[in-house]
Order: sequence, then C-alpha cells, then structure tokens
Amino acid sequence: PRSGRNGVTMGIIDNECRASGGQASRSQNRDEALNKETRQLVKRFLGESTGLLESSSEENEALSTMKRTVRRVLQKYRNVYDGMIEKLPVDGRGDKVTSVSAVACAVFADGAANWGRIVSLVAFGVVLCQNVNKNERGRLTLVESVGEEISTYLLTDQKDWLLKNNSWVGFVEFFAEPRHELRDAFVFIAGFAGIIWALIYFV
Repeated sequence: PRSGRNGVTMGIIDNECRASGGQASRSQNRDEALNKETRQLVKRFLGESTGLLESSSEENEALSTMKRTVRRVLQKYRNVYDGMIEKLPVDGRGDKVTSVSAVACAVFADGAANWGRIVSLVAFGVVLCQNVNKNERGRLTLVESVGEEISTYLLTDQKDWLLKNNSWVGFVEFFAEPRHELRDAFVFIAGFAGIIWALIYFV
C-alpha cells in the first residue's frame, strides 16, 4: 500500500513537472517570437523610412500599420520632433544614438503605456535617422543602432505590456479599419503626451 501511494504521488509530481515544463517552453517560444518580430519590424521600418531599404509589395500588416500611424503623427508633430532632436547631446561617435534610451524612458516617464506612445517613440527614431547627415554606410549603421536601442527598450521595459496586449497582432487590431480615424485621434493625444514628457526631460 505504501509503495502504491508513493507511486501515485510520484505520478502527480511527474505530471506537474511536465505541465510546468510545457508552460516554460511556450513562454520561451512566445518571448523569442516577440523578440524577433519587434527587431525586424522596427529596423525594417526605419530602413524604409530613410530610403535605405526598398518597400516590399508583400509587407506584413504590422509594418503597414506602423507606416500609416507614424506618418500621421509626423504630419502633425514633425516640428516638435525636430526641435527635440536639436536639443539632444552629441555622443563620442558624432551622433545622438546614446540618447535614444533616455528619450524612450522620458516618453513613458509617468508609467502609462499605450500604442500611441510606442508609435511616438518609433516616430522619434525615424526623425533622428533622417536628420543625420552621413554617407550611406554611416546611415545604415545609424539605422541599425537606433533600431536596436528602440527594440531593446520595448523588449525590456515594455515587454509585459506588449505581451498583455497581444503584441504586434494587438497593434494591428487596435488600428484596424474602419476604426482608424478614432484610433488615430487617440495616437495624437496619447503620443503627444509622451512627447511632452520627453521635452520636459530634455529642455
């Protein structure tokens, strides 16, 4: 009888370990997918926005949505971004890449995360890359560095929020047609709030 009870107990423990291992594996796969998609999306978008990469006729929905939302933000706030970038310090390499993480933290300084602020951060990255006078090789390096800084911030400080909001699938759904006009208005309000926090930090 004792060995029988032990056998049942060991069986329960074994099942729990398998379940725990399965959850850990799914969590790891989810994290890896988010990591890959975020870096590809941000860097691809920056590359196309600076003319270093050609647009693809078969781009994914997240990239299409990012293009549309960032374009609308810059139509409204381009001068604000230009003014903020002028105030950023130049680092030892002669550019302002090291300020990207500080700007990211400033955009989310009040602890509120939303898609509008993420769009506003990516828009900042676009303007930063476009405002630097470098040769093609230098601009490629800059786009890679800025994309890495933005991606790393999103995958660390905002990782939990991204996962909770269905990552980039949630991003596409949030701005899906035909609700995009209302959502775009939200981006202007939420994104501008993030820009204001960044300006307060750097002025």
